[in-house]
Amino acid sequence: MELADHIFSKRVLSAEPEWIAEILARLVWLTDDNGHEITNSLRRWLNEEDSAKVQIALLFRELWLWDTCTEMDSVLDSVEARFPAFSGQCASLRLDWKKQFPHR
Repeated sequence: MELADHIFSKRVLSAEPEWIAEILARLVWLTDDNGHEITNSLRRWLNEEDSAKVQIALLFRELWLWDTCTEMDSVLDSVEARFPAFSGQCASLRLDWKKQFPHR
């Protein structure tokens, strides 16, 4: 089991999604693969049907979970279609991406 999945499976249900996202963000810089495994798990979570996993992945702001604007739009469009309640978070991510990469 990958580290992010292990942390998710062992969390108490009362743990706020923000807390899990923050822990994973810190661990990115403390793992010997520079967070590659964690970010791969979070990318996978964005395509899953578990809303808690999707929410944690959306709250993770340490690194981008996509490489291009096209990829971001595809991922976030899929999230919004499955979980309309996350539309605000998706809009915020799109805005932050465009602020950081205005010419992409």
